Amino acid sequence: MVDALLTGPVEGYPLRVVLPGLDRVLWWGPDANDQDVVAASGGHPVSWATPDQCWAAAAGNGWDVGDPDSAETLMDLRGVVDWNRRRGLALDPVGALNAWNLAGDVARTTGGPWHDRSRICDACYDKLVAANLPYLFDRSGYSPRWTRRELQNLHRKLGEAITLITHALR
Repeated sequence: MVDALLTGPVEGYPLRVVLPGLDRVLWWGPDANDQDVVAASGGHPVSWATPDQCWAAAAGNGWDVGDPDSAETLMDLRGVVDWNRRRGLALDPVGALNAWNLAGDVARTTGGPWHDRSRICDACYDKLVAANLPYLFDRSGYSPRWTRRELQNLHRKLGEAITLITHALR
């Protein structure tokens, strides 16, 4: 069944997002303007319980589904939530960058707010990128050193990201 109101990436793949008590699948990829978005209906993100349901919806809407036998991509954000609640010992820079980026993609999809641009936000984001992709900064490895102000900002932004993503998946 095709949902006439369903919009989304013209090509993409299932993105399984796992949060505490929540495990859902989004259709994620670039839109016609090469900006990453998720499938939505009426301006609200749409998620599915399984990758198969997501593949079927994408195919039914005429999106480029590529190889439906390929596995979905997993984005496990439970460690980010634990760290943000100060339960974890160390920040997972991969999960933190994923949460930050997915929040931006969800906000872009819905037209909602995601205020992640400021001098302090840019510094935090750059450190997360460098920790994930050190070769972009001519480094073989990188472990960020955070100032107190940066950590406060990072906690706030990751809290906002998790809230935004959680609302999108419910």
